[in-house]
Amino acid sequence: MKIIISFFFLMNFSFATEKSPKVKDQVSLDTKTMKLQLPKEAYEALKKWNPEYRIFEIEGYSPSIKSLVQEISPDSAPMAMLGDYDSDGSMDVAILGEDSKKQHAVVLLNKSQKWVVVKLEDWSIEKVTQTTIPDLTTGEKSTEKGIPIYILPVLGDHAKKLGKKKGIQVEYYAGQGKVFEIKQDKASQVILK
Repeated sequence: MKIIISFFFLMNFSFATEKSPKVKDQVSLDTKTMKLQLPKEAYEALKKWNPEYRIFEIEGYSPSIKSLVQEISPDSAPMAMLGDYDSDGSMDVAILGEDSKKQHAVVLLNKSQKWVVVKLEDWSIEKVTQTTIPDLTTGEKSTEKGIPIYILPVLGDHAKKLGKKKGIQVEYYAGQGKVFEIKQDKASQVILK
């Protein structure tokens, strides 16, 4: 009887360990270190889309922007936000990064472990990490420098318009944000009328 129970336990354990590698392939964002974990296939999709693309590092952001994003959305980082943006039940990720010419906001859609890159918006900011970040409390010129672009969850009237759908708000510090939703694997800007 002990042999049968041991065999049953070992069989169940071996099936459980076969499934466990998928856990490490999940998308995650450590909000303490602001490090994004993506599966290999997601990185491959980014490289196929743009071989030079690299995701911004948290060190490129100023304290003011880090603080602002954490205050509004404690579960995200200035350069990455998780969510089910295409409403298919899989975790997707909105990210900011750059290549040698431009900065890009994109969404990586998780299509059953096949990843699809959807471009939201891009900019051409020279030396983006050296952008002066204005002091919004005093209105005076600041000595803070950093990446001025960040991602937030959609709030206010835009959120009401989207209803249950998740959207992505991309903002340039001290400027107007743009809100996007994903429809049929394409980005669409949400405009209030």
